[in-house]
Amino acid sequence: MTDASAMWETLQARLAKIDQISPDTVRAVISRGSHSHADQAQQAVAESAHVLFFALGKEHYGVRVNTIESITHASRITPVPGAPPYYRGVTSLHGQILSVMDPSIYLGLPSFDLSGGFIVVVIGSGLKIGLLASDIYDLIDLPLHELSPVDSVGLDRELVIGIAPRKLILLDVEAMLARESERIKVGINR
Repeated sequence: MTDASAMWETLQARLAKIDQISPDTVRAVISRGSHSHADQAQQAVAESAHVLFFALGKEHYGVRVNTIESITHASRITPVPGAPPYYRGVTSLHGQILSVMDPSIYLGLPSFDLSGGFIVVVIGSGLKIGLLASDIYDLIDLPLHELSPVDSVGLDRELVIGIAPRKLILLDVEAMLARESERIKVGINR
């Protein structure tokens, strides 16, 4: 097994285990306001986000794990004439057609080389879209109090939750997909 294969299997195993505490449990703990050690641990989980840390070219981004359906290697992507420039095209994933978006172009950044990249399949607002990533690094628990405001990075404030230490930009996948869902409903290209 290669180092890349081992890292990939470890990442998939961590993704499968990451959301063991249900949102209902977290809400119940917060509403009780209990201070036992177990409750404090659950509250700490509620005050942090499980984030997949990845690269778009030289920039580092994160998306909340609860928006991710799967991760796969980027393979054959077929361009679609007339699609907005940030859509690289479509690909087949488990026999279904999946639109593939280049988030770097969507965010107004330079595009990156696709060779050896990944597709992070995200869901929200009734959509399932593949986001290109040039590399996948790790899953992290990001304490929400460590996020800085978006003002300093020059990106669309609606699409960025905040900036974490090490210049990790936490994207709001829900907002991105809601915007795309609206664009599709009105039938316009951005």
